Amino acid sequence: MPEVWRFTMRHCLWRNNTFSFLTPVSIKAHAAVILDSNTFVNNTFSVSRQHDVSWPDWPGLVLIRSSSPHLIVGNTGSGNSFPAISWLTGPPTTNAHIHVSDSLPLFAVSIYVPDSCHLTIDSGSVIKMRGSIGGTIRVEGTLEAHDAIFTSWMDNDHGANTDPEPIYGDQLLWGDKHAIEVTPSGSLSLNGCSMLYANYGIQVEGDATVNGCIFARNVGVLDFVGQGSRDYSVRNSVFRNNWKRAAILFDSDINEQSLTVSDCDLINNWRGVDLTTSSTLAPIHATIRRCNISGNVYDGIKVSPLDGGGDIDISRCLLMGNGDNGIFVQGPMAYSYFTTVTNSVIAGNGSLPLSLDYENGIDLMLGDAMLVNNTIAYNLGSGIRLLDELALTDSVVNTIIVGNHKEGILKGFTDLIGFAHNAIYDNGTTRELYFNTPNGGLTTVDEIQALGGDYATNYPLPPGFEPPVYSAAVEAVYDTLEHVTRVITDNVQFDTLVSVPALFYPDTSQSLLRRFYVDTVRADTIIVAGDATADVAPGSIFSIQGYHLSPTSPVIDMGGYTSRMGGFDIDGQPRVQDGDFDGNAVVDIGADELPADSAVAPLQVTRPVEGQLCLVGDTTTIEWSAPATDSVDLLYTVDYDSAAGVAVWMYIDTGVPADTPGYLWRIPAAWSPRCRVMVVDAADSSRHAMSAPFRIKGYVLTRLTDDSTYLPFLPYEDGWAIPNDSADMWPESWYRRFDYDTATDPFT
Repeated sequence: MPEVWRFTMRHCLWRNNTFSFLTPVSIKAHAAVILDSNTFVNNTFSVSRQHDVSWPDWPGLVLIRSSSPHLIVGNTGSGNSFPAISWLTGPPTTNAHIHVSDSLPLFAVSIYVPDSCHLTIDSGSVIKMRGSIGGTIRVEGTLEAHDAIFTSWMDNDHGANTDPEPIYGDQLLWGDKHAIEVTPSGSLSLNGCSMLYANYGIQVEGDATVNGCIFARNVGVLDFVGQGSRDYSVRNSVFRNNWKRAAILFDSDINEQSLTVSDCDLINNWRGVDLTTSSTLAPIHATIRRCNISGNVYDGIKVSPLDGGGDIDISRCLLMGNGDNGIFVQGPMAYSYFTTVTNSVIAGNGSLPLSLDYENGIDLMLGDAMLVNNTIAYNLGSGIRLLDELALTDSVVNTIIVGNHKEGILKGFTDLIGFAHNAIYDNGTTRELYFNTPNGGLTTVDEIQALGGDYATNYPLPPGFEPPVYSAAVEAVYDTLEHVTRVITDNVQFDTLVSVPALFYPDTSQSLLRRFYVDTVRADTIIVAGDATADVAPGSIFSIQGYHLSPTSPVIDMGGYTSRMGGFDIDGQPRVQDGDFDGNAVVDIGADELPADSAVAPLQVTRPVEGQLCLVGDTTTIEWSAPATDSVDLLYTVDYDSAAGVAVWMYIDTGVPADTPGYLWRIPAAWSPRCRVMVVDAADSSRHAMSAPFRIKGYVLTRLTDDSTYLPFLPYEDGWAIPNDSADMWPESWYRRFDYDTATDPFT
């Protein structure tokens, strides 16, 4: 373009105009276009005939065609029924600057940033791309955007309703093969941006950084397919409701490349993260930290390495309620890959019907693994599957493995692994676990303990999570646009009862249903990722279960030190705290570390002690500790069922000052070896503690029955029924009837 061809429009007012043509100002073949501080208000056009979407019928009060935008800033407008500023074709100048707004967006057919160009899009800008053939942003130079929105021209929620529908078609998605293409020479920087309705998202062959962005309602989002040595980073970003592809795809090149994903939410997408390679010898190096990868249709994280091996480090992540595996590493058995997972929650993954073993918490078909301080719970398959026979350094330490539908851990190969300080409980319908050894497979925790050494530190302990919250469903409605289910409860203050993120179980009367991820509760409405309507019937009782430890959890301070456990738990709390307040700080088992904070310190009952005999009518002292508590209620039971954890409780006293050194209690009339005392925070009934079992009986002769209850001696039933008499009970007339010589008894 000749240098003399420039176009500048400043401080112009376009108001209340009705045009019979769609391009009142058409700028063609100009080397630089400046649109500065113009105003466009209530402009419209009167066209009745139908148009197709092809050039030259692209609308725009100001249409940039085959020209180079240099400066589009300071323009304002509202009430226009068709685009005020449109960019049809032409590259930007070497250093171009665009600042538009929600009330006056920039419409574009396509944007091409050549190798020599640097295009900056500033805060608040809304870029609306054509939703048919074209509509792609191609970056060979540099595109830098801050707090901008990239969306479809048919998106009426952003940039106003200015698409001339139905005249120009109804293609909502924008982008051809990809919405944004970054070539090997290109560089993309997105900070605080949003991208909506993009077709196959962003393909990156060059360099890219993504920070603080929101991606929603796209077909695919980020495809990193770079060439050469590159380090990709995605930080502080949200990926929700993106379909047909993984939210983040990393296809590693033969050169040393890496991907870091940190502090991101990848929720309710087709798949969370997909790590693969199209080159046989390319390694896959990835780090995923402090991310929530939950509620996705397929796997949370899927890794498919080939001969190049590599490693993935997953720490402090939530992987909950995904339709397939939480973490899945697959590939040829003959090649190595190292997976590290620490301080993470992998729970409620898998969907029905069960098939092909794709419903596990962590499924490692390939390579070695280091699994430390994780909570692996309620998955529809196995909690952990370790299947690589060539693995050399597998270890599972300080991990809660509970409530998985199949085995808690399935270790198929015979070599022993590091396995210590794990709490394994209530897994499997037929066996708790399968732990293969050179001498055969083990199926119980007791058998693992019998191996001795560190294996003896594994425990059949319940995790002691904070208890689930139950409620009745009134109705469930599926939102086809957001791909969520809204479950209405019978409690308008239900949001005050639950903590999220958590798992939603649709109907507690059913033994095998999928768990769904939930992170939003508003008043009486629970918003669940995915379609749960088939499992929620009006009146059904559902539950919401979290993963945090309660102050009375038996796994507190039961872990073992390891250098790989990291300094912080799933919530960012420091590891290794004195959660049981015994004066020794020891790491907890699982992803959650109970903080050693007096505000959450558990209540404890120290007297009566275990096995203590209390006689009816006597007195005994009840002693307890209740930090951060004003007053307590005292209760007792004589029929505590330790197997079911239920009892009938009766009050001893209420509102007792919590710092009372001891409460003198007169023993009631009862006899039972199954008595307990409970101390309850008078202001918060969820904080309570029970004494050890003790005995109550009066001055009555008793014996223990087979079911551990007292059976009193009753004279009229159990006493000697023959009265005292001076007469001989065995007179001669009696014993003469027997022939003692022949040892015969004529009566028997």
